[in-house]
Amino acid sequence: MTTPMMRQYTAMKAQHPDAILMFRLGDFYEMFNEDAKTAAKILEITLTSREAGRGERMPMCGVPHHAAHTYIGRLIEAGYKVAICEQMEPPRPGRKVVRREVVRVITPGTILEPEFLEEKRNNYLIALAAQGKTVGLAMLDVSTGEFAITEAGGERAEEVILAEVGSLGAKECVVTPSIVENPRLVQGLRSLSGLTTTFVDDKAQPAVSGACGGSSQGVSAKKALIDHFGSLSLEGSGCMEYPLGMQAAGVLLLYVSGTQMTSLSYI
Repeated sequence: MTTPMMRQYTAMKAQHPDAILMFRLGDFYEMFNEDAKTAAKILEITLTSREAGRGERMPMCGVPHHAAHTYIGRLIEAGYKVAICEQMEPPRPGRKVVRREVVRVITPGTILEPEFLEEKRNNYLIALAAQGKTVGLAMLDVSTGEFAITEAGGERAEEVILAEVGSLGAKECVVTPSIVENPRLVQGLRSLSGLTTTFVDDKAQPAVSGACGGSSQGVSAKKALIDHFGSLSLEGSGCMEYPLGMQAAGVLLLYVSGTQMTSLSYI
């Protein structure tokens, strides 16, 4: 029979299907199932198992919480995302499970820790938006707050944007539904060395299937951008000339807000 704690873990994992979930248990962060197999191989730690009920066992591995920083860095360097699930209260007598919450999702494009960043090189997170023969690109360095957008149109739009992405040396691309529908762009992004692709839905939430749609994407992204910068600021910066670039920028804000779970006022 599944325990209350494992039901809690399963619920947390369902919210972050594309990340390795580091689940705080006392003085350790534990990982289970496929996450455990992946992490144990990359981190070169022992893969064990625990009782899962009905005579079955569940793969698991763990790292001490005081040393987790180093292990997280190695997972990110390998191109994985890591969701940090913390205990939000101490254990109490009579309670079967303590309250836990995911407090941050660290991805290759949302690194803030200086020791994980390359000196004198931006760590760009990017997003694309496409409509017809026009492709918009937004780029953000979460560690510095540098934010920019651009667009390309015409028969060579995809080629131009992919060349720009390659020159940026971006670490992660947030792939929106409009890009999923463009096989040439998706294939081009996947061919770029060192670029992690993250498929999201119209609200910049993880897309399990990697292929989803949503007509509200542009509206949600534009609202996020206006809420953050204000319409007057956007008009003054010339962003209105790049509607698809703005859409991609809004997606980045939604994504970063959802993964970092903290104020983005410095951007």
